[in-house]
Amino acid sequence: MKINVRINKDDNKTFRLVEFNASYFNSDGKLKLITDDIRTVKNMFSNLESVEVFINDNLVVETNSYDGYSSISYLGTIFCDYLSTFVDCLEVTLTKVNLVDEIERIKNIVEPVIDIDSMSLNELKEYKKRQISLAGSEDIYAGSQVTFEDGTTKTYTFGTHDQQNLQVYLGLIGQASQEERDVLAIPYHAVGEECTFYNYRQIVTIFFTLQLKLLDRYTRVNMLRLYIDSLTTTDQVKEITYETELPAEYEAKKAEIMAASVASIMELKKRYGIEDVEPESGDDNAEETE
Repeated sequence: MKINVRINKDDNKTFRLVEFNASYFNSDGKLKLITDDIRTVKNMFSNLESVEVFINDNLVVETNSYDGYSSISYLGTIFCDYLSTFVDCLEVTLTKVNLVDEIERIKNIVEPVIDIDSMSLNELKEYKKRQISLAGSEDIYAGSQVTFEDGTTKTYTFGTHDQQNLQVYLGLIGQASQEERDVLAIPYHAVGEECTFYNYRQIVTIFFTLQLKLLDRYTRVNMLRLYIDSLTTTDQVKEITYETELPAEYEAKKAEIMAASVASIMELKKRYGIEDVEPESGDDNAEETE
C-alpha cells in the first residue's frame, strides 16, 4: 500500500503521506508528508493550483480549493502503519482560496459543468480514467459481505482506516503464538452493528475477503485504463464507464492476475493456520452496504 499527494499535477512535486482520510482533509486541510525537507515543501506548496491524493495509484481526492499553506510543522519521527516503520513527518496546513472562488467551486460541485464534447481525445481519456479510478475506490471502500466458518454473513466497509486497522490486527496475530492466538479477543464491528469481539480466525477471514475484492477492483480499474489508452476516437472513449465489460484480451489478463492473487492469498492464510476452499473473486452484492 502507498499513499501519495501530487501538487499542481506535476509528478516531480509528489510526496508520500503517513496517512490520509478524505473526510478530515476536506474539513481541516492538513497533510502529513513523509519528509523533513521543509525548504522544498515550502516552495512546492506556495502556489497551489491543485492537490491530488492517490492510494495505490488510484485517485481518491482531486481539489483546487486550496491556494497555499498557513503553517508547516515538524512532527518529528512518527510511526507509519502501512510502512510498518518510523518516518520523519512534516504536517502542512493548507489555506482555502478566496471566498468568491470558493463559492464558485461549491457551485461547480453541486452543478458541475463538464463539456466532454469540447475535450480533445487525450483530455477525454484522462477525464474518463479519473472517473473510473474514483468509482473503483468508492466500490472498494463500500466493502463486502464476509461469510464465516459457521455460515454467518456480515458486511464490512474497507476504507483507508479500515484497511490500516485490519493490517495492524493482522500484524499482531502474525506475531502471536498459536496459544496466544486462541485467546485473542479483537474489537471490530460490521456495518450497522456495535463494536464486538472477534477471534483471530474471523479477523483473518474479514481482511483477506476484503483484500481480495480490493485486488479485483484495482485490477479491473487498471485494465479499463489500459483499454481507454488503446482507443482511437472520442466516441469510443465516451462510452466507457466503470461498469463497461472488458474486451476479451483485457479480461484474460485480469483473470491471470487474479488467479495469482488468489493463490497468494490462500498461501498467506495458511500462515495463520487457516485453510479453505478457493475464495471467490469478490464480485458480490456490496452495493447493499450502507
